[in-house]
Amino acid sequence: WGVNLSEAGWILVSMLSAYTQILWMRRKRVLPPSLKGCKFVSLAYLRKIAASGEGIQRCQDLPPEAFGDPRKAKYLIVVSHRWMDRYTCDVKTTEFPEGLRLHMLLKKMESIFSTAGIGAGRGILDRIGRFRYGMTGGSDVLVFLDFMSLPQIGKSKDGTLLDRTEREMRTFEQCLPSMGLLYSMFPVLVSQEVTEDCPKYLDSGWCFSESVTAWLGGQLS
Repeated sequence: WGVNLSEAGWILVSMLSAYTQILWMRRKRVLPPSLKGCKFVSLAYLRKIAASGEGIQRCQDLPPEAFGDPRKAKYLIVVSHRWMDRYTCDVKTTEFPEGLRLHMLLKKMESIFSTAGIGAGRGILDRIGRFRYGMTGGSDVLVFLDFMSLPQIGKSKDGTLLDRTEREMRTFEQCLPSMGLLYSMFPVLVSQEVTEDCPKYLDSGWCFSESVTAWLGGQLS
């Protein structure tokens, strides 16, 4: 291509330097101390459990590979949604065997963070932004989804309640009062779809509070 080794070396050094600078800038993204117990699930892992049919699991039951470091990820997305089940959050149906919430959440995420979103947009700047989103890898997009991001109460297959341990309860109680900050600090994706027998999204005080906080903070996507 007409590029000698010296020029190639400088190009490589420039690329590494730019990437190092980007990582350094991301490390300035520091959560308040009260929210350090929150975990962020990677988009790549959400894709994996949807493909396998495993579905959404509570935070304590997830493997370490499910989570990413918010100081390194390119994008952090906070999800506001209505729980459809007290112990599973999501509901699996014949139409959505991976879970209605997981399906709809991924559908919205894939419209942005995949090649499907490339070319969309109203103007040149919007299209450039869409191109950048579409070229972002699944491990570089982290999601705060409360059921998967904070210790939760669960239920075993035989109906036994799986309570939080003392340590998990301390983490939950430390994070809960400050959790609203996330909805004003980062882009918020509202997933309001529910089954027919479930109350609507805005009928929930939690959901209403989250959406208003996100709106006031200019974070509604």
